[in-house]
Amino acid sequence: MDDLIRRKATGTPDEFAMRLGLGKSILMDELRDLKELGAVITYSRESQSYYYKQEFILKIGTLDNHEQQELRGGQNYFEEFIPFRNYRNDSSYFRCVNF
Repeated sequence: MDDLIRRKATGTPDEFAMRLGLGKSILMDELRDLKELGAVITYSRESQSYYYKQEFILKIGTLDNHEQQELRGGQNYFEEFIPFRNYRNDSSYFRCVNF
């Protein structure tokens, strides 16, 4: 969800819900939850996509994404040892999400 919003590649609300495997009403609930947490999410009819109007960091647990990167040596550190780029879009590898 975050990746699509950040790249302004969600498509229409119906397309966005389908991409995420959700019903449209569940998608709207999820977007409302993000907004309640402080995310400023807007829909552009021109580009037919949701987007973040300002930077938003969702902190889950005790460390945000930046703090995790500092602890583990940063993203570039890992790219030397494993093909990290293959995991960037897999949310199961991350506990914190930058919005």
